[in-house]
Amino acid sequence: MFTNCQLLLEGLSDALLMLDRSGYITYANPAAAPVTGYLPEELLKQHFQIFFPTSEDSIKADYDLKQAIRQKRYVTEGWRKAKDGSPIWLETTLDPLFDHENKHIGFSCLIRNHHEKKMEEFTRMQSAERFRLMVAAVKDYAMFLLDTKGNILTWNEGARRLKGYLPDEIIGKHFSIFYTQEDLDTKKPERELVIALETGRYEEEGWRVKKDGSLFWANVVITALFDSQDQHIGFGKVTRDLTDRRMNEENLRQSEERYRSLVEQVKDYGIFLIDENGRIASWNEGAGRIKGYTASEIIGKHFSIFYTEEDIINGKPAYELKVARATGKYEEEGWRLRKDGTRFWANVVITSLWNNSHHLIGFAKVTRDLTERMEAEKALRESNDNYRLLADELRQTNAELSDANEELEQFTSIVSHDLQEPIRTIKSFLQLIDKKTR
Repeated sequence: MFTNCQLLLEGLSDALLMLDRSGYITYANPAAAPVTGYLPEELLKQHFQIFFPTSEDSIKADYDLKQAIRQKRYVTEGWRKAKDGSPIWLETTLDPLFDHENKHIGFSCLIRNHHEKKMEEFTRMQSAERFRLMVAAVKDYAMFLLDTKGNILTWNEGARRLKGYLPDEIIGKHFSIFYTQEDLDTKKPERELVIALETGRYEEEGWRVKKDGSLFWANVVITALFDSQDQHIGFGKVTRDLTDRRMNEENLRQSEERYRSLVEQVKDYGIFLIDENGRIASWNEGAGRIKGYTASEIIGKHFSIFYTEEDIINGKPAYELKVARATGKYEEEGWRLRKDGTRFWANVVITSLWNNSHHLIGFAKVTRDLTERMEAEKALRESNDNYRLLADELRQTNAELSDANEELEQFTSIVSHDLQEPIRTIKSFLQLIDKKTR
């Protein structure tokens, strides 16, 4: 039974969401993706207000939930926001859910996309005022109508805030007033209307001009409008200001470019990127100097090319990536190979890299050539060994000299004792001779 219900939910063409008591999404069926632009897993744990265009509309979201409880069912429709930020017209049906004890446990939320239907209604509108009333409350989007030649017919509050013109300043002007001189010289506005008329829609991002002459980066959607007799009656135009996003992307690009340039110019360290499978994705000057490969020779090769045959047989490269993946970092010193087959003693640091979704995207690897340091340490150890050998020899010689001195002292003591009596006899004899000679 559960499987049949699940198949029924997943087979719906409308988006069906389950909300908890506070309005947070706990389930979304597959149809949520084509209706709202969000994948079901992206909606989980998000609040129901995610579909509302502005932060102020969170009040409207809470109001809708309260009305659903009060009225037992609440149906509303209006402009909402798709994942890409574009406005869409949705009909939302909210039903409160209760358990067997009649305790409120959440909501079911059925969402129908009536955007095409609403755009068809636009084509039937004869009065620009009716359109203005519909979109006037939208502040984050410039939404206005053009006639078949591209002259502006309506102007909403979002357009005023974004472009700087009051309605009486802009209505009746050609929409090319928002384009740069370069775009005007290439007749870009006219081409956009032709494409929208031929295909039904034109969308792009590019620079546009405000009333004060300043530029902003805009997302522009132009939709061709037809009446019930399929006669072309004009265009609908929606513009969003993406300058902040563009500047953030540009700052990020410049930051990445500066970092890349800095890394590429480092000569004392081999710094390069490895993909998640261990294949080399970048190569700096230091890596080329240490290992001997040019970028064109090494990019795309597996990084195990730098390891000795013994290390490869023992699975060392794969082990290092495994440790880096599990702990975030792997570091050691050991032998590595240059392009010419010679070995060098390297300090190696491998760092795992993750994206915002916590998916592994590769590794960064930094290598230093410590061969000279190792050889200096080896020479120092050999010097110390020679010193210890000399010291041992000196200690042995000193011990032998000490023994000889002790034997000499013993001999001197014996000689001194044995000669005392003969010396006294000689001394007495000399004194006797001295008396007789007087």
